[in-house]
Amino acid sequence: GGSMISLVVEDAPFLLSTIAGALDGMQLGMANHAYPEFGVVRDDSGAIRALRPARGADERQTWIHVELTRRLGADRLDEVAAALRAVLDDALRATGDFDAMRARAEDIADELGRGEGADADEATAFVRWLIDDHFVFLGAADYVVDGARVRPDAGSALGVLHPAGDGGR
Repeated sequence: GGSMISLVVEDAPFLLSTIAGALDGMQLGMANHAYPEFGVVRDDSGAIRALRPARGADERQTWIHVELTRRLGADRLDEVAAALRAVLDDALRATGDFDAMRARAEDIADELGRGEGADADEATAFVRWLIDDHFVFLGAADYVVDGARVRPDAGSALGVLHPAGDGGR
């Protein structure tokens, strides 16, 4: 059999598809996978004390186990682990901020809707179509236009545009 990869992550949408896409990009195939979700009960120190059904749990984790189609050496496994950590971090940042990004898009649609004319109507309809589950919001940020210069508005970034490691959500 092939090498095994095991991950435990905060439950979120798109985890398995994110992993599969990253592995495919590295020309690695999945021979098999398991993807159980659990409710987790922790003690005051953060140690897991019990597992419960995921539905209705305050804290949910996904335990992902992947068997690759081939065996990899230790160095290659380290590369794969680092790549999976990076793409899963992006996925968790995007899904963690999804509601905030959707609310921002709704605000934009409302603002566009106050405009007049066919262009405003078309732009509003397009943004509302995106909001109606026709688009996966991965990141959003406000930008400041200062003459010929455009720069991100500090603190406005959401999803994958939010700086990694600073609390994101």
